Amino acid sequence: MDTLDGLIPSDAALLLLYDGHCSICRGSVEFLRRRQGSQRLHMQPLQEGDAVERLGLDPQRVREELHVIDRGGQVFQGADAVFRALAELPRWRWTGPLFSVPGVGPVSRRVYRFIAENRPQDECESGACAVRRR
Repeated sequence: MDTLDGLIPSDAALLLLYDGHCSICRGSVEFLRRRQGSQRLHMQPLQEGDAVERLGLDPQRVREELHVIDRGGQVFQGADAVFRALAELPRWRWTGPLFSVPGVGPVSRRVYRFIAENRPQDECESGACAVRRR
C-alpha cells in the first residue's frame, strides 16, 4: 500500500498513533514499549510526522482513541487497537483471542470509551484530553 511507505519501519508489524499530549496515552504507549521485546510496534504521537494526513485519518479521532495500522493498511481504533497491539507482544499474545469471546469486545469498547471520556484534564497538555462524548 503506497500510503504506508516509510511510515512503518521494515522490522515493525504495526504503526501506533496516539495523542502525545495525553498522559494516559503516553503511559499506555510506554507500557507497550517496555514489553515489546523487539521493535514490532512503531509508536508515533499524532503531533509528529505526517502519518495522520498521509493515511487520511481524522486528527480529532486519533486524539480521542489509539489508532493501530497494520502492514495491510487495516486500521484498528480504541479497544480494538489495544488488543491488536497486545497480540504482537510475546507475553501478551494470549489476549488476542479473548477479544473474540462473546461479550468481551463490546465491554472492552465501553470501558475504553469511558476511560477516554473521563481522562483527568489537569494531567494533559493544552487541553488535549478534552474528548467529546458520543
